[in-house]
Amino acid sequence: MTEPQPPKTKRHLFPVPLDLHCFNEPFNQPFPIMTRPKCTGFFSINGKREYQDNAENLGYLHMPKNLPLDLNAGVDTVIRKQGDPPYHDMHMMCRYIYNHQGEVLKPFGGGKTGARCLDADFVTLRGALRFIMCMPYEDAKDFRLHAVRMNNNIYMVKVETEQQKLEREGMSATNLKMCSWGFKFEQYLTSSKPTEKPKTDVPVNECEEFISMFKCKFAGSTLLYGAEMDCIETSQEVNLNDAKVLRSLKFVELKTSFQRMSPRQKSNFELYKSSVWWSQSFLVGISTIYSGLRDQYGFVQDIKAYNVRDLARNKPWSPNAMGVFLKEFLHQLKRVLEDIDDSYTIVQIDYNPSEKKVFYTKIQNDDRVNQILPDWYRLLLSDMPKKKIKH
Repeated sequence: MTEPQPPKTKRHLFPVPLDLHCFNEPFNQPFPIMTRPKCTGFFSINGKREYQDNAENLGYLHMPKNLPLDLNAGVDTVIRKQGDPPYHDMHMMCRYIYNHQGEVLKPFGGGKTGARCLDADFVTLRGALRFIMCMPYEDAKDFRLHAVRMNNNIYMVKVETEQQKLEREGMSATNLKMCSWGFKFEQYLTSSKPTEKPKTDVPVNECEEFISMFKCKFAGSTLLYGAEMDCIETSQEVNLNDAKVLRSLKFVELKTSFQRMSPRQKSNFELYKSSVWWSQSFLVGISTIYSGLRDQYGFVQDIKAYNVRDLARNKPWSPNAMGVFLKEFLHQLKRVLEDIDDSYTIVQIDYNPSEKKVFYTKIQNDDRVNQILPDWYRLLLSDMPKKKIKH
């Protein structure tokens, strides 16, 4: 669902180096200093798109013994997402923070008031970070980001643009079916327990998600972000309430791709798709991607394991350039927001590939219903009494 668009003020150039690197050119700058992303928490989103403070949707990798896999099986009974309310993903993260406030919140302003904040400079979703990293190479898709600042924490979320809304609403039945193939592949390869086989005779519910929370230090800033995770690779059932177990989980990513690529498809994979795969996995410390190699009819004929580190080698794009661009982007966003501590003021970032420029606009959002941060969450962080917070 497209987020509400409040009245805009003047747009300004957002000075980030989109020309930092060109395909196939050398890039000599080092990757910014970054700690390994650490999994610090988790939650599930159920079939009704509601928050669940549990690991109900955690999946265990279960490699099939027999191929091919028919991705069309049960496609007529798929339960698809119908569009989330504005800022749904961020609101789910806010609920996680509320449920685990004793673990993630700290006093703000030296503890002189009851106000609290997170031990993070940026609070976001992996999808936003991934798109920022790939932006220097993006020449087709536009991008919009909304960001607010509260108690020195910057919350940023990727929102749907008008172009993306039109594309989503105009998807053909064939494209919808092909999107569902990826979810069906996940169903074939995941089970609720490592000792059980996947249940592939029930409708795929594309609304369900398992979200992990990650934290890392990146270029001098602390990042806290949520990411939907496909499954973990282990032969033993795990207890995610054990912090040591949580930090040692081996997540893997599941993808589908063409078994036989045309020259154009190979070029697209080398230039664009491989950078998306790499950045998605890199940001959450994944080392292996399993890709179901399918034919044009939706049958997976083989499963290929990609080493994420190898995926970045000998590509036209540069992982170092992507890291440097993310550093510069976050630096500029922090600069724009440093004088704004009004969490009702949105900074909107727009990237238009046809202009090859990024702009920002400061927006005063007077819509108290559709906010990046819900009012109950603001109350949680404020110095107001917190006897009962309804959300």
